Amino acid sequence: MRLEKEGFDQIPCGTYYVSATEKAKDGNMMANVQFAAKNIAHSRLMGFLLTNWRPTTEPFREKF
Repeated sequence: MRLEKEGFDQIPCGTYYVSATEKAKDGNMMANVQFAAKNIAHSRLMGFLLTNWRPTTEPFREKF
């Protein structure tokens, strides 16, 4: 919460990525949104970003 204490604008980020060996964790992004909404002033909460956090180049792609 240091960024909030220092007064920074924020765009919290979460991921939808789940590897083939993991089970999806339902509610992960919603928990991120709820935490941010509760702990970051609305005037500094600029939105949310959702990404996969995985390299997309061929050597790193998993076979599904």
